[in-house]
Amino acid sequence: MSQNNFITVTLRSHVAPSANIKDFELGKPFQIRVEYNTTLEDFLQQLFFENRNAIGFIAINGKLAKENSTLSDGDIVYAYSLIGGG
Repeated sequence: MSQNNFITVTLRSHVAPSANIKDFELGKPFQIRVEYNTTLEDFLQQLFFENRNAIGFIAINGKLAKENSTLSDGDIVYAYSLIGGG
């Protein structure tokens, strides 16, 4: 696949990804390349396949996002953990 078929997004997650990502740190910005036209749902499935249920909500560029949203080059994806309480 050519370089033109990929985009770069930044992940800031407070949930550990299931995928082994070298140099990933919780809450720190981490750039990752994904295929053009990747949906948020696909992105989450690729990175959080075991820990998906630990994510409370997702934002793209600071706004709540639906899983069918398509990621764009330069997007910042925020993954927040479930908040416990009672």
